[in-house]
Amino acid sequence: MKLTTIQPEEVWKLIQKTGEFVCNPKEIVSDEKEFDALLSAYRWMVDVMRARIPNSPKDIKYPIWAWYHNEVDDFNYWGVKGQKYVVITFEVPDDQVLLSDEMEWTCAIMGGPIYENDNWDEFPEDADVETIQNSWYRVLRSPGKYGPDDLIQGTVWRIRKEDVVETREFVSLGSYPGAEDDDLVEETA
Repeated sequence: MKLTTIQPEEVWKLIQKTGEFVCNPKEIVSDEKEFDALLSAYRWMVDVMRARIPNSPKDIKYPIWAWYHNEVDDFNYWGVKGQKYVVITFEVPDDQVLLSDEMEWTCAIMGGPIYENDNWDEFPEDADVETIQNSWYRVLRSPGKYGPDDLIQGTVWRIRKEDVVETREFVSLGSYPGAEDDDLVEETA
């Protein structure tokens, strides 16, 4: 399966030097208590990966995120303006990737449920954490089992140098032109 990830330039240098990259938990968040909902979702994803990916490493705490199906081909606006990044395209066996819907995953990282068919009455306001987390299984996807407009992300445990098929370095231009303008606000007329 071919995946693409955007990483700081240092990650590509690390892959070239050591032969692989694994996620450093300190790079995700600096204060775990401050990001409790985010980490709850991350931990859930890790548990699912450990259950579904054969021979999951026990010494790696968090996965690396990558794109599987994303129509965006201009990554120059991703990241912090002026910083150097690398778009890394790599291939790994299908059974080493957990695919999920990026838009639905956003609900999970906010600690909310994933509604089936936008049924907003499906969960009571006081739904317990286990019920909410059980709904998160709805974010998972299989290759080819998604719509043409879906943004599908993949999580993997590591990127090995021999799996890299292409890289492209760039300096971030910052946010997309007009992102701070009103053109991204839904028109009411």
